[in-house]
Amino acid sequence: MRPAPSQRPRRLPKSSELLLSLLPTLALSTQKMVRDTTIASGRGPVAVHLPDGIDDVQKFARLPLVVYLHGYGGTADGFDQQFGLHAGHIDKNNMIVLMPDGRRDELGRRYWSAWGDWVGGCDAESTSYASYGDGWSYSDSSEQLRRDATDGKSIAPPWAPENCRREETQPPSELPTPSSSGGAGPEAVWARTGCADDDAAYLRELVAAAANLWRVDFGRIYAYGHSNGAAMAYRLACEASDLFAGVIAFAGVPPPADSAVGCAPSRPLRVLHIHATQDFTVPYAGALEATAAFTDYNGCRSPLPPGAAVAGATAGAERSLDLSERVIGKETEVFAAAGCATGSEVTLWKLLCENHNPRMTARYRTLVMEWLLQSDHHCDPLDAGCRVR
Repeated sequence: MRPAPSQRPRRLPKSSELLLSLLPTLALSTQKMVRDTTIASGRGPVAVHLPDGIDDVQKFARLPLVVYLHGYGGTADGFDQQFGLHAGHIDKNNMIVLMPDGRRDELGRRYWSAWGDWVGGCDAESTSYASYGDGWSYSDSSEQLRRDATDGKSIAPPWAPENCRREETQPPSELPTPSSSGGAGPEAVWARTGCADDDAAYLRELVAAAANLWRVDFGRIYAYGHSNGAAMAYRLACEASDLFAGVIAFAGVPPPADSAVGCAPSRPLRVLHIHATQDFTVPYAGALEATAAFTDYNGCRSPLPPGAAVAGATAGAERSLDLSERVIGKETEVFAAAGCATGSEVTLWKLLCENHNPRMTARYRTLVMEWLLQSDHHCDPLDAGCRVR
């Protein structure tokens, strides 16, 4: 007995069958085309994003490299989610991305030893950060820091400098936490993974480790950081411009030339500074200090146009961009210094009405990648395989 027409299995149209047959392929094509791995760095494994086809690409070309530098209390993974490059862009443009985590300070928060106050706290006298909601503010009171770290409860642990270790000796899962009782004693101390001022040397070694594994384009090595990480990027610009072709600094400030660290780049380099006008953690004035300093270091004939110094909207920007998810319209004004030394630049992206922790659009990530790929910084003349792009 044949089933009634309503009970017979219906055959899909050929077009639908074809679409279903392609679904596995379509799903595969939308997956991240990035190979994730780690490399040894002397402080534990460091996450790395690699283009999926790196094995074939590096047979005939050298690859640009960028180092992510997270803000105080952050992580490389958090930076990647908030500011990182698109996986598709990394693969398409054959970019190597290094994602190190900073060491821990006395409060257990990760940081970069940039300069001056832009470091973690390693003793009771040092100026450190205290967490306040979405932003960070400075405090030179260790007692206040302790209260901030424990929801108002004073724990008074021994924050002596000798408790700072130069390198991490325990896996993160074994790091002790403050005593639940809040009492003093070693059990109340967050394990610190180092307070020595050697992050610049460490990041040099990290890039060298990557260059030993993959064919890195020595003319396109960049540091890209936010807040404390942006200050660290500027530290690298000041004393490692022989290695780094440029930096992207989001809400950070470079060390003054007359500071203990100083700033004396060995050659001009590319600088992209990004800053929000409503940043009350690192005020917008820091953008003007940073761009003025590198306009001088790069030998630019003229500074940024006057509109850059205005915290509000102006008519003197080179162009306007829509880079924030929070602000409607084209809130970002672009300014650039003129007549900088060959292979260098100083550019400012001024974000109107945004704060220290902005929400950036996909367009922002695209333009950051485009900026990284525009470099014409000279490659190492001793490297016969180096190509200037």
